[in-house]
Amino acid sequence: MRPRARTDPATVAGMYDPTGEPPRHHETGVPANPMSVAVEDIPVIEMPDGLPGYPDAREFVLERLDDLGCLGTLRALVDQGPAFFVVPPAVWFPDYEPVLDEITCASLELAEPADALLLLVVTMGDRPADATANLMAPLVVNARTRRGAQVVLSGTAYSVHQPLTDV
Repeated sequence: MRPRARTDPATVAGMYDPTGEPPRHHETGVPANPMSVAVEDIPVIEMPDGLPGYPDAREFVLERLDDLGCLGTLRALVDQGPAFFVVPPAVWFPDYEPVLDEITCASLELAEPADALLLLVVTMGDRPADATANLMAPLVVNARTRRGAQVVLSGTAYSVHQPLTDV
């Protein structure tokens, strides 16, 4: 399976804009004024196995940080839980097409590539130009069920620290 990343995570994963801007697509199920919504009403992404290093963080929300949907945060709902900068790969790495194994597709119930939302975890450096994305272990979310996992790709030359400035 070769899932293609969606260029606007808001339409797929319920990413909301914490600045109060209404979503651009009505199919998100996100209210027009997300700042008036309790956290429990925001679509939640479930990571049943947690994330590496954070096994107890299993529920996350995806927040849009810019108007174009090019940068977001994936924030755990547990107290003192982690938050990660994430980017949709189609924006930064248009040729990125990881192949997911059958076990991953089955466990996330990915029947077809359109079901998969891919996000890359970003590591910030001292300067914005030092930011890198982890292409070796994308976050894969089933857009229908909002269940996901961080998947370590095997047998690829993808980098764990791919500079965002190389695009």
